[in-house]
Amino acid sequence: MSVASTLDKQHTLAASFFWDKNQEGTGLDSIERFPSTLARQLAAFSTEYQNSLIRQLRDPASFSSIDGSATEKEMKAWIINPMRELGGVLSSGKGRPVIVLDGLDECGNPEVLASLMRLVLLLDELPSTFSILISCRPEPQVISAWTRANPHLSIAHEDMDQIAKDENFHTIRCMLENGFQDCITESPWKPTKQDLNAFSSACRGLPIIASTRIRDVRYQIQCGSVLESEFDYYLNLTDAPEDLNSEYLRIMRRAYLGQRTKVNPRLAEKYREVVGMMIVPRREFGVYEISQLLGKYSEHEVRSILKPISSIVDLPSTDSIPVKFYHATVKEFITGIPIGNEEDEVFFISDKKGYSIGLQLLRFVNGAIKRNELGLPELPWGDEKKWESRGKTTKPKHVDYALTELFQHLDPSLLFSQESNELQREFEQFWIQNLASFFSAKGKGKFPPDWDQFENHESISVIRGAQELFSESPWHAYRSVLPFTPTSSPMYKYYGHLSDPVRVFSVSGEFAGGLIPLSDDAHRARGVMEAELTKLSRKNGWETNYEAEFRNKNVRNGIVTCAALSRDGHRVALGFGSGIIEVADIDDQCTICQFQSDSSYPPIWIEFIHGGNTHIATEDTQGNTTIFRHEMPSVKLGTLPNSHYLPLTAVSDNGWFVVRVPRNSKDAWYENITLLCVSGNPSIQFLAPPSTARSSECLSLPLRQSLGFSPGGRYVCAYDAHDAFVWSTYSGEWIARFCAQGFDKWIINTGVPPLAHIPSPTP
Repeated sequence: MSVASTLDKQHTLAASFFWDKNQEGTGLDSIERFPSTLARQLAAFSTEYQNSLIRQLRDPASFSSIDGSATEKEMKAWIINPMRELGGVLSSGKGRPVIVLDGLDECGNPEVLASLMRLVLLLDELPSTFSILISCRPEPQVISAWTRANPHLSIAHEDMDQIAKDENFHTIRCMLENGFQDCITESPWKPTKQDLNAFSSACRGLPIIASTRIRDVRYQIQCGSVLESEFDYYLNLTDAPEDLNSEYLRIMRRAYLGQRTKVNPRLAEKYREVVGMMIVPRREFGVYEISQLLGKYSEHEVRSILKPISSIVDLPSTDSIPVKFYHATVKEFITGIPIGNEEDEVFFISDKKGYSIGLQLLRFVNGAIKRNELGLPELPWGDEKKWESRGKTTKPKHVDYALTELFQHLDPSLLFSQESNELQREFEQFWIQNLASFFSAKGKGKFPPDWDQFENHESISVIRGAQELFSESPWHAYRSVLPFTPTSSPMYKYYGHLSDPVRVFSVSGEFAGGLIPLSDDAHRARGVMEAELTKLSRKNGWETNYEAEFRNKNVRNGIVTCAALSRDGHRVALGFGSGIIEVADIDDQCTICQFQSDSSYPPIWIEFIHGGNTHIATEDTQGNTTIFRHEMPSVKLGTLPNSHYLPLTAVSDNGWFVVRVPRNSKDAWYENITLLCVSGNPSIQFLAPPSTARSSECLSLPLRQSLGFSPGGRYVCAYDAHDAFVWSTYSGEWIARFCAQGFDKWIINTGVPPLAHIPSPTP
């Protein structure tokens, strides 16, 4: 790292790649992203190379004609061939360009390392102006590749363990003096030069062992030991470790065995669960997150299990900072082939598929859903804004991991076993009770390949159904999809009760479902109406004469002339022929309030507006527009020109504006649009007509669904079969007109905001 940083400051670092097997899934533990990363860095280093690379990428034949594996083809097509085109000319300034590669042995298993070595040796084909600095442990695959390459390549390489024994001893001696400085100052006993030399020699020439033992001595002194006894312990070890793995085993034994011959079972369980949460997940977690995921240990207990091995575990003082191993070799040791005696096997955790933490993650998810810790809105599901805000909330890292990776850690052989087991029972609770919440919280339902053979299991079909149902908007799923799921489907069987119920209403009471509640006055008016209807004659002896009925006051008073539903679906406003408007609560089945307009002129439209579910705007048959608010005086806005056909209306999402479009076949509808401003000081505003007009022969009337506002009510749009128009609600100015032929032609007024702020009309 320090060499690469120095080269970077000198502007000679052409590229670098450091592998790290502790960071699975990031590209640092494999070779897949090695060629592309190198190419990207080289392109940033050299403009000439960048241009050459672009030419190569634009020529498909340059890739297909290359032999070798996929990564070898990428190496040649993206690195070697573009560099050859340059003929050794680079624009990096003075100095030889250098590529630094570190930790090749951490790229994966032995087969992957062998493949990486073939890629590395290809770099010898770069122009001679390049230097490549490589650092890694002398694994057999590395040594073998070097040996095979030596007859053809002149590669300078050195084994630091062989040539630097004296230097290593000096390095370790300096490490001890610096690491023990505080301990020696505070200790009444002072180690002699011979003691320090002996301690250095006991580290077997490995600085990694020296750093580990320094940390261990400091920890033991904090726990009550003294410096002299620690030196005595290390200088008189029985069966002193000869290599790094033996040193790790000694640390484990000292931490958890002590003078016993076998690790306490309870302690062993804690160790395997806590350390398992460091080894198995594909992310690193802090003490707090490990505690939360395990659900059975406090942060203090997690720390207490890791402190005895703090010489190999970096245990931050802050619980939120990830806990890590100081060296990748520790994880390799714990997940590797067990060494030592039978009682030592408890220290080794072999779990390539990650199933050992599946039960803990499943319990965590079920518990978080039960306690509603995932930030999901409470029932009822009607408030869409709550769901929108929920989607913008960032989840804690451990929660996000559990939701994302849960299925990958569940052992299918236990989940779908014929014999009941603990994981299966926890999984049944999950898919029968918690799937809706899991996917609503953005859980991932990607099945591992091992699950393919269990496709016929009921849980799989339910999970797939829930995944599809909640793939986009949970609010939409609860409100508009789940209620219409076939009752025979497994998804409806377990989760149909969570749907926001679809209600069909009838004022006649003939429908067996829910009813719109009416006041006593409305019920009496309805009774009079039904009695009066029997007295009226019919057209031609059989056809109902609706005009005659409506002219009859007793009949008209019991007729609903218009209605509106509040945006949340919980309130309904009914306008009667008597001029009375009632607002009722559907859920509580009661009438909330009643308004009286002119009894001679029935209301023709109602809209819920800004201010709550008891604030409405309405217009009667004479064009009189009024705002009614519960327990507040009504506000008359004015009188609008009426026509033979009922006008169309729409309200903005914030309830501040109501747009009104007259429907008169003699005039162009877009020349008489009005905007009712119902917030603040209510008023009526006429929207400016477009500067261009279509022939009256081509006129058509818009439909109700063709009216709409932009989010926030800044713009209003209306369209018919031929054209769509957009106005500004602030100025009343006409902004744009779109032609209906695919909306591929449009006219825009000048001096207005850009069309990027205007939603495209729906064809």
